[in-house]
Amino acid sequence: ALLAAVTSYQSSATASMPLTWMIPLTVYLLSYALLFSGLELRVNTLRLFLFSLLFVLAGLLWHFESSLTTMLIALLNWALFFACIVAHRELYLARPRSAALAPRYYLLMGLGGVAGTALVTPVGALRLSFGFADLYIALVVFVGALAYAVRRERGLGLRAMGLSTALLAGLLALGLTLSGETQVYGLRNFYGIYRVEVDKALGLRRFVHGSTVHGIQHLAAGEELKTTVYYSAGSPISEVLASFPAAHVGAVGLGVGVSCADERKGTEWVFYELDPDVVNIARKYFTFLEKCKADVSVVTGDARLNLMKEPPGRFDLLYLDAFTGGSVPFHLITKEALELYRSRLKPGGLMVFHVSGNFLDVVSVIRLSAAAAGLQSLEKSASFDTGDPARLSSEWLAVTDNPAHLRKLAKSGWTAAAPRAGWRVWTDEYRNVLKAIKW
Repeated sequence: ALLAAVTSYQSSATASMPLTWMIPLTVYLLSYALLFSGLELRVNTLRLFLFSLLFVLAGLLWHFESSLTTMLIALLNWALFFACIVAHRELYLARPRSAALAPRYYLLMGLGGVAGTALVTPVGALRLSFGFADLYIALVVFVGALAYAVRRERGLGLRAMGLSTALLAGLLALGLTLSGETQVYGLRNFYGIYRVEVDKALGLRRFVHGSTVHGIQHLAAGEELKTTVYYSAGSPISEVLASFPAAHVGAVGLGVGVSCADERKGTEWVFYELDPDVVNIARKYFTFLEKCKADVSVVTGDARLNLMKEPPGRFDLLYLDAFTGGSVPFHLITKEALELYRSRLKPGGLMVFHVSGNFLDVVSVIRLSAAAAGLQSLEKSASFDTGDPARLSSEWLAVTDNPAHLRKLAKSGWTAAAPRAGWRVWTDEYRNVLKAIKW
């Protein structure tokens, strides 16, 4: 249960890729190998090993000045290792002394793994307002099971299980009432956990995917089309949309359609959205698409494949705001992808990338891909008052081959950064994720 919950949380907070899946799996299997190796490890020895590892880990994080996300993932996996060592030690002590009981022992061990995963997966779809339900549920079940195993000889096992159940019920109740937020819709599909919340105190409705906010709408009459989140007035993308009037706009990533909220009549917007469930959420729980004055259409499926079907020179402006977990999908920022985007823009057109993800240095990746495609890039970020939850800080990267656009952006505060030394251009056949991680 803990392995599944930690993997789910980690993939949502960082990027959904094999590297993030392998780390908790390695931790889990390492604890098995260590405890079942035949070494007679004393409790004090295990404690010394685990806390020594924690100090080494903390030292490395401090030395490399790691980001908050990296520190969280590192400490979360250390906690998973700690829990696995404790739980697997109990499992090792309960091993059968007779070979005849071994099949039953391993069958029950396997069934326990299946039951733990089944427990957190369906319940995890009920996303609590302060964190992932499956992670909290796994922790409560782990504490209860461990208490039962340790104290069953004293007749306290059933009490421990009862306490665990009470804690779980209290946790679910707290999650539904915390912060005045009410979840009006929740869904778990192949792409992660979605939820729509209504905050009556602030008069906001928000759409959240995992731990990433994808859209916010004001509920007050007359403010429904007010731009929010990363598209708020004063944000880099709002400057671009206002300063570069485009008759035909292509947008990779729908969210809830905030970006076209204040577009004028007569313009055309084409959204490319991978997940049909996101389209349903945007149309059912938000009104940006319905009330937008522009001619709006939504194309579902992979953006690159659908853009390949469009004629050359289709758009004046193309922007990408597509997130998988906490990162941009890699196949959307390779050299071949940038060449495709350039071909679908009219001569001298502009493309803009949302690069606010704080786990991977996608800015350097896109800069190199843009340069390889014969384009130049400028960057700008904006921070807002944290007291306004409807406006979120963001970072954007503009890419074009039009000198006039570059000069205009530079006057507005957009800047160029030196390329990273020793980095290779990402292509459809090559990418170096380890080097792009913000350690």
